[in-house]
Amino acid sequence: MASGKLGNFDGFKNLGEDFIGRKNELAGIRSYFSAKSNGTPRVLIIHALAGQGKTQIALEYCRQSRAIYSGIFWLNATSDMTVIGSFEKISTELQLVSSEDLSHAAVKIRAVKEYLESWKERWLMVFDNYDWPGDYPDTKRLIPSRGRGDVIFMSRNKWLVGLGRFLEIPSMTSEEGVRLLLRGRDEQDIEQHKVGWSKVVRRLGGLALALSQARAYLRYKNISIGASKNFLTTYEAYRNVVLQNMPRDFWESKRIKVQGLEEQNMVIGAFTTWEMLFQEVDSADQQRKDYVHHFLTLSAFFEPTHIGESIFQCRHRPVYTPVEWMNIFSTTPNRIASQDQRSSNTNALGVESPESAISDNDLANGKISQCDQDSQCYRKWDHMRFWNLIRQLQNEFSLLHIISNTDPESSSFSLHPLIRNWIQVREPVEKIRTYTYEAIDFVHTSVLACRGAPTPAEQQRLVLTHLDACIWNDNRFTHKEYRLGRHISNFYITSTFSNFYKHSGRASASLELSSAAMETRKQVLGKEHRHTLMVIEEVASLYIQQARWKEAEELQEGVIAIKEKIFGSKHLETLASAVRLADVYISQSRQKEAENLLLQVLEKRKEILTEEQVNTTLTMTKLVLVYMGQHNWGDATELCSSVIEMQTKALGAWHPNTLTSMQTLATLYVYQGKRKEAEELEIQVREAWNRNRSVTHADTLESVMKLPSSCVGMGQEEAEELFEQERDATKRIPGAQLSDTERIRNTLLANKSGFVGEAKELLAQELMLKESVRDDERSEPLNSINMGSSITYSALNQNKREIRLLTLCSGGFEDEIRCKLDVVSIDETPSYTALSYCWGNQSEHSEVFVDEKKVTITKNLEIALRYARKDHQDMVLWADAICINQENLKEKSYQVRMMGSIYTTAIYVRIWLGESDNDSDVAMDFIGQIHTVNFENPNYELNLDTWKAVKHLVRRQWWTRVWVVQECFLAKKPKFYCGRKAADRENFTLLIQLQGKYGVGYGPRLRAMQSSLEGPLTFLLYDWDKYKSMNVKGTLNLTKVIIATTDNQCSEPLDKIFALLSMCKDLDRQAIKVDYSLSARQLSIMVAKYLLLETETVNPLFVLQLNQADKDPTLPSWVPDYTQCNDGENSILSLSLPFTAAADNLAWTSLGLPRLSPQIDDSLNSITLRIEDEGSFETLVLHGLILDVITAALRPPWLDLYEGFDLEEDIQIKRRRRELIVNACKEWEAYVKDLPVSRDPYEKTCTRYHAFWRTLIADRDSNLLGPPPPDSDLAACFEAWMGRGTQNAKPGGEYEDYIRPFNRSAVPLCMYRSFLVTERGYLGLGSRNTVAFQDHVCILRGGMVPFILRKRGDGYWGFVGEAYVHGVMDGGFVRRAKREDLRVFRIR
Repeated sequence: MASGKLGNFDGFKNLGEDFIGRKNELAGIRSYFSAKSNGTPRVLIIHALAGQGKTQIALEYCRQSRAIYSGIFWLNATSDMTVIGSFEKISTELQLVSSEDLSHAAVKIRAVKEYLESWKERWLMVFDNYDWPGDYPDTKRLIPSRGRGDVIFMSRNKWLVGLGRFLEIPSMTSEEGVRLLLRGRDEQDIEQHKVGWSKVVRRLGGLALALSQARAYLRYKNISIGASKNFLTTYEAYRNVVLQNMPRDFWESKRIKVQGLEEQNMVIGAFTTWEMLFQEVDSADQQRKDYVHHFLTLSAFFEPTHIGESIFQCRHRPVYTPVEWMNIFSTTPNRIASQDQRSSNTNALGVESPESAISDNDLANGKISQCDQDSQCYRKWDHMRFWNLIRQLQNEFSLLHIISNTDPESSSFSLHPLIRNWIQVREPVEKIRTYTYEAIDFVHTSVLACRGAPTPAEQQRLVLTHLDACIWNDNRFTHKEYRLGRHISNFYITSTFSNFYKHSGRASASLELSSAAMETRKQVLGKEHRHTLMVIEEVASLYIQQARWKEAEELQEGVIAIKEKIFGSKHLETLASAVRLADVYISQSRQKEAENLLLQVLEKRKEILTEEQVNTTLTMTKLVLVYMGQHNWGDATELCSSVIEMQTKALGAWHPNTLTSMQTLATLYVYQGKRKEAEELEIQVREAWNRNRSVTHADTLESVMKLPSSCVGMGQEEAEELFEQERDATKRIPGAQLSDTERIRNTLLANKSGFVGEAKELLAQELMLKESVRDDERSEPLNSINMGSSITYSALNQNKREIRLLTLCSGGFEDEIRCKLDVVSIDETPSYTALSYCWGNQSEHSEVFVDEKKVTITKNLEIALRYARKDHQDMVLWADAICINQENLKEKSYQVRMMGSIYTTAIYVRIWLGESDNDSDVAMDFIGQIHTVNFENPNYELNLDTWKAVKHLVRRQWWTRVWVVQECFLAKKPKFYCGRKAADRENFTLLIQLQGKYGVGYGPRLRAMQSSLEGPLTFLLYDWDKYKSMNVKGTLNLTKVIIATTDNQCSEPLDKIFALLSMCKDLDRQAIKVDYSLSARQLSIMVAKYLLLETETVNPLFVLQLNQADKDPTLPSWVPDYTQCNDGENSILSLSLPFTAAADNLAWTSLGLPRLSPQIDDSLNSITLRIEDEGSFETLVLHGLILDVITAALRPPWLDLYEGFDLEEDIQIKRRRRELIVNACKEWEAYVKDLPVSRDPYEKTCTRYHAFWRTLIADRDSNLLGPPPPDSDLAACFEAWMGRGTQNAKPGGEYEDYIRPFNRSAVPLCMYRSFLVTERGYLGLGSRNTVAFQDHVCILRGGMVPFILRKRGDGYWGFVGEAYVHGVMDGGFVRRAKREDLRVFRIR
């Protein structure tokens, strides 16, 4: 296959035309993808702020690498619908699935993945704009699991850390920015004016998008290269306008996440340069300018990455009320000309000359009569005028980008997502709502067009993406009472949208709209109104699709009762509802109830209608299916034959309903052994389907797939095999219908010989389709299985502290696994081994026998049991997945509370790391013999292959889980197993202790052990005896354990706390009860309240310093989201730095406060800390002092969070991180040097220079124990670290040793924090979420460090995070305070 032969990369090439520089980033991508692969696709996440140039970097890599890939596939991952559409295009190009086939997403995603997995050549998948991973609960389902492929994700969301290597994209350097800004200018001129334009680059934050737009402005306005100051003047004026028009809550928007002043400035730079260009469009013609502005603004309310011509053209049709601004796309009779005439009358940009056309003003200002203007001839859509404008907006103004397509009619344009966000909110609120309504109107006309005529699948998918955008905008901008489905005025549109979702396989989205409409109609029209009843039945049908039988049945029975009351029991309306109720019965295999109900309906219908009526035949068809479910072949065959005769007469022989009945009759012939009749009938059906097939949804596909002779004649053994496959699959599908498996089983077992290959193919398609439909339409992803679902659990006696133990029967390694469950009291000290393992991928599962019944468990547990089993002796185990009834929340809560006892009582704890792989045996052997290694021998050289093997071992999933911490910690005799190899806990402890002891002074290779072996158990294994003693004495507190496990993971959010309690002191366990009925929000508030009141300090709020970007927005700002995992960020408090910023009780009592003794019921005058429940808000009330307002929050660099695959790469990555931090510190230092002398609170104690470098290390020595002395060598070390003094020394050797004391302190403190400057000149480090001029540094009573609070407009304060502020960490500020300085902070 020729290089680069396949792929859709060409359609996106023009998006990267402004690319320049980025050599380091491209080299990093090439290096990663050129390394030897282990047989699985390598995943790279390119992460940066929106507008930083992620897409351009990926495009440039694609361009440079086309020779090495046989296929490059570009996927638009803006939303679930766009990524599905991208997979559809790929499947079409690879000729896997027809492009007109709208079957569900999982089918095509799976087809593409399997195809790429089998490819022998290299391929590349690029997921662009993957900013909202929450839309994809299981990201890995999008990626092939094996093959010679590479995968790139571009995202501004850090959720993807852990999916693959993480590459942070920094802002463009001054050099790169100037080159982009002045591209095409003379080199000498660029060099001469570089300094001036470098200031422009810095002012724009080095943001690629802002620079690209600024370049377009320079070009359009023909600004000379020497006019950088003039440009900045203009920029500042526009910037002020942008800030004035920016909504007050703009930075709280969920769609724009920025952290700190620097990122805000970058985003504002993008908005400002766009505004500068936006105001230049058609500036000489105000009315046309207004029309174009309206068009661009409206475009921002659609899905921004693919906006096609058709969405505007549909609304322009003469059947709809004319829209005045769309006259810019209209044509008149004398403008209808040939293509050649059009070309001759256009300028270089493709815009028609004024001499050759009637102007838009002629149409809009009445120069043409109203009669003519309203007529069709003067409103004809002009394709050329539309694309001429689009090209002008791209080529002249860079306001949008054209996405070319091989078919010009399906080309589209895009708006940058960041710019889309700005356009949506730059207008007044009422105008925003008007645009929201208008976009809904436009999408409505497109939906009607899809419904009214055959529409390509790609076009339908694009309409769906725009509909999704409209729904999102409606929920965001529209008053609640006027949203879709909530007001009588939009019922028709809501119904149209709901039906479109339903017939596109989006039952959940359809249900959401229909449910809202149902409740509104009940309130407005009444429960008995005909339109209300219609929407209730629509909701019931959607419940059926989602297997919510009880809800569907209740709704349908309610409708029947109302109709009987209004119309009587024999009215057609009532009978139609009764048939729908029968559908609910059929779906649940309640055949007898369905039969009785349908027979009653048929009898009543015969009294008022002829048998040939379509509704009568449909009822009879349902009764045929009921008979089939009862194996009543005779009655079913007779009734089905009658139905076919009636349908042929009423509908025609080739109508889909008739063909479906013929398929059903053929199936009935098969059941009765009438093979010849079945084959003859099937041939007729096949011919008809081949002529008329039009498959648009899963329901239609299923009818095609049930061709009966595809199973004819299958042997008994093969039939049983396929039935078992179908049955196993339906277990994985929530709501699988029993009738599905019954039908297939009966079909297979009825046959003796026939088309086996065809049977397998069609049944596999049907199974895949059903799985995809149910996978798409349920509310939760298919990421867990019903562990132990076949076990009949007996109740456990809590008073007797009963648990279940699993007896693993002896057997060979390959034998099936058989077990027995027994109930015992843990107080009787039973003898057993507790199993500590990781559940693993819950979509991969196996079966074992428990008490002679097949039980489904995860594959990882099955493997762990297989390796633990003995050949000739039974083994008693405790394994949570089987021994706890996972479906019984009450039992689960009680058993989790006993976890401490379960693991401390166990004779052994068997820690299962997984099966052995290429180098795990090497690692386990090394760890098993580590006590024999003499690390103090100066001639000892660490074998790199051994180190690599150890590194791979400690990166296994087991080490990342939160549960394993207590399982290992509480064990009497824990032992680690990997494959057939084993090692004691003491060996792992020694490994970590040795790296801590020899990590410094023994060269970079041993030092690299320190970070690579840091993990969930490091805090325990490093000083095991100390923590074990604390646990035995009951002094190991919850706060300390939370700090140590903040980056551990779990599938159940509540387990982030529950999994830790068994290690903590009794008071912690009594206050925080394990209760799985709690929500994550309730648990976080409970923990925060307890820790604050129990410790009598505000120090537990340290967790707010950690990764809280995706924190539950309903939580109060002072409550950390304890259920989240951290991304590696640390807390100042977690570094064990001894600070006393809040001084002591004596200092606060001198301000008139009592001693610290918080009690919730006391009055404010007698307490210092109180938590008030104010309706739905919990308010933290405490005393403190305002130190100063923050005037600058300089962002830290974005850092890559991955480690190398080998030791040398680890070393290089760490050096690169240090370089990035040093560069940031240089910028911080330059800012500090420019501060006025009047703003220097340190002039009496030290120089500002010393205050600066001491701030970078929190004024602590290299051991983080206390402040360095005034004459400390750290000052010289700082100079060397900054590249001064010893700047000529090459990295490595003596230089590395020399800077280490400063580096080991500065890097962990600066890498995630903003550098803060206050109004009075205080310097500090604080949360990267800090916002200048809004946030204040405050000293709160009971806090070791200062905290950052944000002043709100409603009199309350918001909590931002902790801080280090140089010069106030010893309590001196509190001691100098006066009584009038004391403040009461009410924090929400």
